[in-house]
Amino acid sequence: MKKPEKRNQIKITGYVTSTDRDKRGNVVQVSIETEDFVRYVIAENQVGRKLFDFINKKVKVNGFIGGQNLDGREIIFINNYEVIK
Repeated sequence: MKKPEKRNQIKITGYVTSTDRDKRGNVVQVSIETEDFVRYVIAENQVGRKLFDFINKKVKVNGFIGGQNLDGREIIFINNYEVIK
């Protein structure tokens, strides 16, 4: 796998929100919404899946932008995160 370019690296702080649910009401996608209302869809990599446990919590994440989803929102691949109290 190719290493992401430095310009795609990003550090953001915001709240983890549920973005999509299945027919049973289970969360199937989460995003981070920043204080200036920018929403980044969290890619479902190993670290990103851990953020499902922190819905409505404030987090600081480091990662890289890996494209956009069908709605035009940027997808962030999380390298690491910190829950902010």
